[in-house]
Amino acid sequence: MRRALLLTVVLVAAVGGMALVGAGPFQDDPDPDRPPEIQSFEITDRGCQDEVRDFASSNSAGDGDGVDAGTIDTASPETELSAEIRRTSPESAEIVTYRVDLRTHEPADANESCPGRIAYRIEYDAPSGAGATGHRVALGVDGRIKSCGGSTSGPELGCHRLMSETTTRYTNESDAGT
Repeated sequence: MRRALLLTVVLVAAVGGMALVGAGPFQDDPDPDRPPEIQSFEITDRGCQDEVRDFASSNSAGDGDGVDAGTIDTASPETELSAEIRRTSPESAEIVTYRVDLRTHEPADANESCPGRIAYRIEYDAPSGAGATGHRVALGVDGRIKSCGGSTSGPELGCHRLMSETTTRYTNESDAGT
């Protein structure tokens, strides 16, 4: 019993000490102004749409590291993907915003009898920014926002606005019905 109590006291003291000095999981982002970076990007599965399970997931750490995984429906299972990340907010923004863009590159000879589905996993570094009160990352596929998320201790993130901006707006409507 004494050993368990002593072990508990030592563990509580160690965790409390780490929190006080900002070590381990309590460590601040060492360089919040570093440029964003794709750390890894891979296609984890590919095939016809009825062969590859449709899914999506994401997570992020407080230091800017994030992971997105999911599927993209394509014209062909042989479609290739590319990815880039860029900061889209000004240096003085309260909410530091990044955009991860995935692009599909369809083959010239797509198999019309087998529409494709590509599963991917992307790891990225999107630093929080010095003095910022929030952090937002939007994932786009071929120019359309697919997801958006982040955290803030200040103003609202604005993901709903980004997601609603993907609505198609038509111009030059026909006046034939009037």
